[in-house]
Amino acid sequence: MFKHFISLQWKSFWRSASASSSMWMKIFMGFWAVYFILMMMGGSLLVYKYSVKELCQDPLVVVNRFLIYWWAFDLVFRYALQKMPVINIKPLLILPFNKKKIVSFGLGKTMTSFFNIIHGFFFVPFSILLITKGDAPVLQVLLWNIGLIALVYANNFLNILLNNKDNLIYGVGGVIAILGGLHYFGYFDITQYTAPFFQGLYDTLYLFVLPVIAAIVLYIVAFKSFVSGLYLDEGLATKAKDVKTENLEWLDRFGKTAIFLKNDIKLIKRNKRARRNFCVWWVFIELWSIRSKLG
Repeated sequence: MFKHFISLQWKSFWRSASASSSMWMKIFMGFWAVYFILMMMGGSLLVYKYSVKELCQDPLVVVNRFLIYWWAFDLVFRYALQKMPVINIKPLLILPFNKKKIVSFGLGKTMTSFFNIIHGFFFVPFSILLITKGDAPVLQVLLWNIGLIALVYANNFLNILLNNKDNLIYGVGGVIAILGGLHYFGYFDITQYTAPFFQGLYDTLYLFVLPVIAAIVLYIVAFKSFVSGLYLDEGLATKAKDVKTENLEWLDRFGKTAIFLKNDIKLIKRNKRARRNFCVWWVFIELWSIRSKLG
């Protein structure tokens, strides 16, 4: 079944009218992907050396201290840039495909997203440095990585559930920015409460199960949410908007001048600067003067 989905996606890409432009865009994005990969790999080496030589601290402790900010930034960054698992459901719904299979394929595409893979280019080299130079136990480093991978995919599915909820994600970003500012100026350090959890992923053999369970639960919730909304009318229905009408027929008493008065009122109401400068009052003064002259 998934082989058919992949085949359809491949044909859709190459047979589309914008295949050439899409190819150049993907090449352009590929250069940026290589740039970020190199930055992540170089960043892991710099963090390790800076922690050992400059801070004289355990690199793992230093990284675990700031992982809360990494997790929050990853969520906000995903919300801004990561695409949702969109599939052209119009032709698929008339084919003998199970809706659950369609949703599984859509969520599976997000799991292979670059936003999930890019983190490995920091943590894998960093873990290799911990094992080779820091003599860290392989099993504990492996469990620590499993917990972080689970948090990455928890962010992935959480981002899907938060789609089109701008106020909520802006609130999360604002809270993290405030906490970061309080930490920077020394008023409140949130890392004192979050660092023990991330350190526990390394020290405790079974704590990594919690992020794994969280990722599985978020996947199930996202799966059920997509299945319940996978209908043709759901994706193609137009959103109803409130329409306000105005009755300016009372200006018709002024004859030919009424046409210009109506246009002036409409333009003033549409222009924010005109409303701010009280131009509406000017119109009503003009109307009153015209009425007195005709009266």
